[in-house]
Amino acid sequence: YQDYVWTVKVARGLMIDIEVENQVGKTIIDADLCNAIIYVKKSQKLDRIKVKKFILSGEHGKVTPDPTAEDTYDFSEVREFTDSTGWGEIKTWRVVAFYKDEAMSNAWSNFAILKAPFEETSLGRYDMSLLWRKEGEVEWGVMPYDSLDVDSVDFYVNAKLEQLQPETSYEYCLCYTNGVDSVDGNLEKFTTEQQLALYNGGFEHWWIDGKVAYPNEQGTSYWDTSNPGGASFGGSNTTETTEVVHGGSKAAKLQSQYIVIKFAAASMYTGSFGQLVGTSGAWLNWGVPFAARPTALKGWMQYAPVPINREGKNLPADAPAKGEMDQCGMYCALLSEPMVVDNTDMSTFPDWNTDSRVVAYGALPIEQCVDSKGQWKEVNIPLVYRNLTTKPTHLLVVFSSSKYGDYFHGGEGSTLYIDDFSFEYGCDPLVMTESTENK
Repeated sequence: YQDYVWTVKVARGLMIDIEVENQVGKTIIDADLCNAIIYVKKSQKLDRIKVKKFILSGEHGKVTPDPTAEDTYDFSEVREFTDSTGWGEIKTWRVVAFYKDEAMSNAWSNFAILKAPFEETSLGRYDMSLLWRKEGEVEWGVMPYDSLDVDSVDFYVNAKLEQLQPETSYEYCLCYTNGVDSVDGNLEKFTTEQQLALYNGGFEHWWIDGKVAYPNEQGTSYWDTSNPGGASFGGSNTTETTEVVHGGSKAAKLQSQYIVIKFAAASMYTGSFGQLVGTSGAWLNWGVPFAARPTALKGWMQYAPVPINREGKNLPADAPAKGEMDQCGMYCALLSEPMVVDNTDMSTFPDWNTDSRVVAYGALPIEQCVDSKGQWKEVNIPLVYRNLTTKPTHLLVVFSSSKYGDYFHGGEGSTLYIDDFSFEYGCDPLVMTESTENK
């Protein structure tokens, strides 16, 4: 038997434990090759890491040099350590530190996208699952391995939790178990966002200041209209109505008119009227504070258009010509800051596809901006987000009885009724791509 080369492997239950300050996840250990990788936060300098524990072969092993004896240690390059085991075996270990993003949670109001670092354990990654629960509860929800998106290159697990409750704290961790033994990863936490309502979306509250009608409670600034400009020459063309109502006792009525010398489409928007620009238009302050991420704007509308009899100039290519039927306009945008526009200068208007201030945007399609034949039609405008991480600070909702009224183009008498508008908070928001077109 001495003619053969014998390989003998003895399995020992070694305790290997490396822990440093500002660590992300657990140390990646390859006990066969004697390699270890430490991941730390990006705020931690790699050449000045405080080592809390550095055990390579259990409590009886001895590591030379001992990094715990120093205030900080340089792991910006691969460092070698000699480990003398309690039974006389000597091994050379190679240890290095890298930056790694921390566990991340992108929590919306009723779902959360989670990203968590994982480590290879003796139990194996295929015995890994994600545990989650409301903070303070006892029972865990379980997402098994085959439901997880596992990034084996960067050692990350991506998961999406749905049907969560708004403004609620949750916790989660990775768990490795083979039915007998188990190892839990770091416990992480997140809190879901609020679900803000659209103020006065049923248009029940109105107050009158002179000739100007406002769709708010007195003393509240949320909605404004084209009324402050038009009232100087005539009266309000955006008013309450109790005759054509979908729900409650009132709705909003927007009617395009010719006021003294100009065609004036009726409009309503979240924000405030700025000031007149001569007799041809006005500065508008677009947006009200809003820190939530709905997935759609929904409500009800009736539209009774008339043929266009007032023709504007420098019209967009898709605008209907004089004599063709008028169209209404309706859109919603979530913004990272408020906007100021001059409705006599189209260069001050945002490009909804490219403007960096636009977090999400959605508009009523052209084919729905038509005559409703005296019937209430349900409106559902999905919001398309630029990405899933940017959060808005302001909300813009715009309604117009003549879509191209900013160009003084439309039909006198075109009338839009709107009622019962609100936000929907779903679990599958749409995301912009390079080919996305918002019209």
